[in-house]
Amino acid sequence: MAKRTFSTRGILADIEAGMDDAGLMGKYGLSETTLQSLFKKLVDIGVWHRRDLEKRTLMPEKSIAIAWECPACGTPQPKAYDECPRCGVIAEKFKKSGIRVWDFWEP
Repeated sequence: MAKRTFSTRGILADIEAGMDDAGLMGKYGLSETTLQSLFKKLVDIGVWHRRDLEKRTLMPEKSIAIAWECPACGTPQPKAYDECPRCGVIAEKFKKSGIRVWDFWEP
């Protein structure tokens, strides 16, 4: 498969204009994994700052449509999962256990 190339200036302009992750994925035909890889490359080559990436990833609800939230860790996801990709809990088993999220949380 041929390697895809993108205009760094174009992508940075779209990010600076406030385009969210879904918009970037749609415009450039990217998967979520490829988009994250692209963000990392922009940081690695020095055209985007790590703090900007961290700000973006701290607000996933603004960058993806939330279709499901893990009952254990509360991580929002763009689609429903049987097993949370972040914490690995099996959602149905967790719900049936009667354990509440705050039973795990320690301030």
